[in-house]
Amino acid sequence: MDTVNTLSNISEHFHPGECYNIGSTTQYPIEEISEIILHSVGIDDSMVTYSGKEALTTTEKNVDISKAIKDLGHELTMDIETGIKKTVEWMRQVYDK
Repeated sequence: MDTVNTLSNISEHFHPGECYNIGSTTQYPIEEISEIILHSVGIDDSMVTYSGKEALTTTEKNVDISKAIKDLGHELTMDIETGIKKTVEWMRQVYDK
């Protein structure tokens, strides 16, 4: 929901030529995001296999969202679990699934 609000602000506050990172200040392991999504859609993780990290892979990718906060009013108002749950509920309503 936070990202949707920020994206809707682009039409009024976008600065031409600027690039914006839109996200969270908290970094989450892919396994945690996967578990939240699977739980939200009601699927168990019995078919999921997480591979080990590859050599020379960047382990953390932190984005600077300060410009999105300043120019677009990006504001973090809910945790990732709530956001994913609300997104799944919205998609079920829109796509009738």
